[in-house]
Amino acid sequence: MLTNRQIPISEEIIRILDREFNGQVRKNVSLADRTTIRVGGTARLYLVPMDVGVLQRLLHRLRDLAVPVLPLGAGANVVVADSGVTRAAVISLVEHIHDIDEPTISNNRVKVDVDSGVRLSSLLQFCQERGYGGLEFLTGIPGSAGGAVVMNAGAFGREFSDVLLKVITCDGQGNLQSWAREQLNSGYRRGGIPLGQLVVGLELQLKPVSPEKIEKQMTEYRQIRRQKQPYGVPSAGSVFKNPPGDYAGRLIEAAGCSGWRCGRAQVSRKHANFITTEPGATAADVFALIARVKEQVRESFSLVLEEEIIRLGDEYLSAWVVGEEELL
Repeated sequence: MLTNRQIPISEEIIRILDREFNGQVRKNVSLADRTTIRVGGTARLYLVPMDVGVLQRLLHRLRDLAVPVLPLGAGANVVVADSGVTRAAVISLVEHIHDIDEPTISNNRVKVDVDSGVRLSSLLQFCQERGYGGLEFLTGIPGSAGGAVVMNAGAFGREFSDVLLKVITCDGQGNLQSWAREQLNSGYRRGGIPLGQLVVGLELQLKPVSPEKIEKQMTEYRQIRRQKQPYGVPSAGSVFKNPPGDYAGRLIEAAGCSGWRCGRAQVSRKHANFITTEPGATAADVFALIARVKEQVRESFSLVLEEEIIRLGDEYLSAWVVGEEELL
């Protein structure tokens, strides 16, 4: 079983992988450019498998080389440390593994198979144009289908698990496995994906709805988001989970944190559960601001907010590495 590496990935390992997986291995890739909040360091080793078959072989080879794997979707709800990721291979599925199969329709139900690397915006457009309803609540949420599964993305009283039938995952040895929705321990902002598994595909159950009706609903949701949330500026989405019976944004605003700044990161005045960044911002700015807000809310309401964002970096590998079941 793999262990959490304590040293950066060696040049020799990078050369081996580059030789065996030509064109799919990159070095020193900016992760700030691949996250919606636009801060953070680089990935020493960044992998872009061409298809699921290559992904399986790649994961198996990485396990042989004792290299942990850190999956990255479209970079929403993610903040990468300024030091980047040097001890694990960052693997992206959004560049090539992003197909949507032609749906099957039976008994007024639509079943759609989707690669995990499909961006939610593309999935929504695909469904709207063909009249497949059920995903409208995701309008305006950046990210990938795989990320939506892992986080059980939701809005407007709906969650991704509401439309999920099954998930296909790949383990650290490259083995694929199918999981029915009932097998997943999903919950609020928790997809319940089994430990040590990387989501590669999913099956959704939707319903026939006129494209015009879908577009109308999407437009309404889009307008609500633009009215209530910061738009057109870098952010990682909701920073904290809503505590039972309340809203993180309300608590943060009531604690007097709206507009607070650390460096070039700021608590949004439009929605206090968002942190936005300006050019030159660092992950350290964001993390410092999160800490200040958490402490202020704790002092004001005797309540500790739980972070919804995912922190990525060498110091956080133990929480997210694929294939290290005992660490996940």
